[in-house]
Amino acid sequence: SFSGSGLTSVNNLSETPQNIGSETFTNRANATLYVPSGTKSAYEAAQYWNEFNEIIENGDMTDIVYAENKSVIRGVEFKLPIHLDNGDEAITAFQMDVELPEGVTLLSATLSDRKADHGNPVPTLQDDGSYRITTFSGSNSAFSGSEGILLNLTININTNVTPGDYTITLK
Repeated sequence: SFSGSGLTSVNNLSETPQNIGSETFTNRANATLYVPSGTKSAYEAAQYWNEFNEIIENGDMTDIVYAENKSVIRGVEFKLPIHLDNGDEAITAFQMDVELPEGVTLLSATLSDRKADHGNPVPTLQDDGSYRITTFSGSNSAFSGSEGILLNLTININTNVTPGDYTITLK
């Protein structure tokens, strides 16, 4: 989740609103949601997405992906929790690409206790510099529960990275 009062904007690249829970973006009433051109009405109709203070269509999608009121120490590993709200839908597998700023490294991806017989995914570096994370159940078992942390990404920020605001993109 992206909780706390520091959330000011979310830039969602998806043309279709994802299923999210009420705790995914806790400060959404005070934040702006940027969505692809032509998708504003879908987000205005989608539960929880429609509670953002403002929804703006953005053609080039180059604004900040999200802002979180969190300080991270350079050179120290930290965990970034990824939540999944799947409602009544049984999810058995997922794939996502993680784009990190220069000087930021993805060390590992670990599933939460929501896993069934899913193996911990091994992030694979792609040609474009992103990391692909994929996991599935060999017996087609669904993840347990309908919302909450599904995955923790362990990330390290190089000591040479200049302090400031950076973007991590999940696709």
